Amino acid sequence: MNSKSQIQEAGAQKLVSLADAAKYLRIGRTTIKRWIDNDLIESHRTPGGHRRVLLGDLIKFAQEAGIPVHPIEAVAEPIGKCVLLVDDEIDFLKNLAVLIKGLRPAVKVIATTNGFEAGILVANMKPELVFLDIRMPELDGVQACLLIKNTINETCVVGMTAGQDADKIQDLINAGAEEVLKKPFDVDKMECILGRYLGSSLNEVIGA
Repeated sequence: MNSKSQIQEAGAQKLVSLADAAKYLRIGRTTIKRWIDNDLIESHRTPGGHRRVLLGDLIKFAQEAGIPVHPIEAVAEPIGKCVLLVDDEIDFLKNLAVLIKGLRPAVKVIATTNGFEAGILVANMKPELVFLDIRMPELDGVQACLLIKNTINETCVVGMTAGQDADKIQDLINAGAEEVLKKPFDVDKMECILGRYLGSSLNEVIGA
């Protein structure tokens, strides 16, 4: 099976970042941007305004232009990974879930607006990573983090805050959180966070 067929099987409808598109063709990201600006490849915008291209469109353009598409090695996107989102803002939870699934389609994403339920979900689902808002009603982020760590200490917790919350941030770190991020999230930052706690994605392995 040739390299083009392998990539097509990976999913022609998959949206990839410009950086990953450049890796597939072994060219610079600025070249991909120029092709988009010249309407040679159609781009799509994420909710955060970042440009993406369909893998199928990229392959078709490369074939027509005679540009080699590099093969995908015999590796797979990490499967069986689970991420738990904990925040009392429903719309934010939905947007965060979409962002994570867009970056890691194989990852299972679960969510709750309740710190107590987060502890139950950690015990039952055993997520590798938890995104936890600092300020929540009933059980705040610090208390929820302690509950999570007491349930499964190996679970990685990344705190989230919309404000400064300097005292709360330190309290959350002291409770066992690995780090705290400020909302809203940048796509590139989220890619780094997922890579740090879930391992490299398929595209990162390809581009290595």
